[in-house]
Amino acid sequence: MMRHFFRQTVLAGLLFGQQVAAECDRVHTVATDDTVFTIAEQYYGDHTRWSVIYDGNQSQLGGQLFQLAPGTQLTIPCANGVGVTQVAPLRQNSRADMILQPGSNFAPYAAVDWIALPMVAEIAEAALALMPAPVTYEVRFGDGAGPVATHEGPVADMTFPWLDPACATRPGAAACAEVHLSDPLVETLVMVFADAEAIFPFDGDADLEGLRLCRPVGHPTQDLERPGRGWLSDGPVEIVRADSTGSCFDLLLDGAVDAVTVEQWIGLKTIADRDLRDRVVPLSRPLSVEGLHIAIPRSHWRGTAFLYRVNAGLEALKATGGYDEIVSRHVARMQAQVE
Repeated sequence: MMRHFFRQTVLAGLLFGQQVAAECDRVHTVATDDTVFTIAEQYYGDHTRWSVIYDGNQSQLGGQLFQLAPGTQLTIPCANGVGVTQVAPLRQNSRADMILQPGSNFAPYAAVDWIALPMVAEIAEAALALMPAPVTYEVRFGDGAGPVATHEGPVADMTFPWLDPACATRPGAAACAEVHLSDPLVETLVMVFADAEAIFPFDGDADLEGLRLCRPVGHPTQDLERPGRGWLSDGPVEIVRADSTGSCFDLLLDGAVDAVTVEQWIGLKTIADRDLRDRVVPLSRPLSVEGLHIAIPRSHWRGTAFLYRVNAGLEALKATGGYDEIVSRHVARMQAQVE
């Protein structure tokens, strides 16, 4: 059973204000009753930094926040004082068999202006280096994410990052008929941000019924329409759209909405940029966990072979420990930028 941990009322003022000499860059062995919250409290002196633990250990946690398997080995990332990210150069080959195009508009996972090399691009690059039956490949940065390839005239064979359109429950979605999706390159947390003076309990969707949530225009919404929600149509939660994340926070502080729901790092960066640390806080659990994938057109004549190579390379990267090292390093950089 999922245990409730730390009521939201203790979150106000803690996320950014508390400075503790963190014990990090080590391995933690999960004990009975450990959660990502208790582990963050143990090493950072601040349970609100649980997402640093989660993001740095996605391959081990498998989406779990509370029910952690005893004996699991978790890396404790350093959240402060992080140096420049060191990455291998992207492989370039004008006659490559496989061309990948990362989007540049999904901060911070694929935003070139956020960090030296986007997290998803480095993960993809490292996975391709370990793929079986290797072929030559090239990574070309583009201006956006989405399907740009058809076999008739491809700009790229594969694009990323793609959110899962939930084909298992929404088989009619257009993307489900158009592309194959790889295993997740990384998982993102969509959080609920509330006014620090009007925090409410959030243990499940039932706690949001009757509330007004702001989701910025242009941000993905498939999690709001998943089975059991349907919030964009006639669900029990009212979704308000605003032009930007900052505009959503303005509505929140004006009392026009009850909460803002956006990807965690986008929300935290906006809070930091607007100096709202004492006024807006994330609640202690995510609204949803969304994977970012590589998309390969179903019409591509080598699509399934490429999909196999990508997934096998990603699995090998996780087995070597290289995946967690990459994610931990980028998470530490992102954490440093929002503090």
